[in-house]
Amino acid sequence: MTLRKLISGLLAATVLSAAPAAMAQTTLKFAHGEQQTSARHLGAQLLGKKIEEMTQGRYKLQIYCCSQLGGDPKAIEQLGLGGVDFTISSTGSFAPHIPALNLTMLPFAFETYEQGW
Repeated sequence: MTLRKLISGLLAATVLSAAPAAMAQTTLKFAHGEQQTSARHLGAQLLGKKIEEMTQGRYKLQIYCCSQLGGDPKAIEQLGLGGVDFTISSTGSFAPHIPALNLTMLPFAFETYEQGW
């Protein structure tokens, strides 16, 4: 066997073994606290389907419902730390991380409509 054939064979083997790695699937995590029958969960499933379609299967969405990875505060914390890629929650749950969102809690500062007005 000549050196040229040996190098060509090694190069071909390297290229062929790298092809599956280039097409490897990346799994994204979506955590939420809702039940599997909720609109948010159904929306997450639709998002997962669209992600797979639009990336030709390169990305897949793994959904963790029912607070499997923790409730809203933990899911938001993990979002910031990179433990999950997506979450959905009420605005109030995000307020500790984005103080301006506390404005949405303003209606509860008043006992009656007239007092607030």
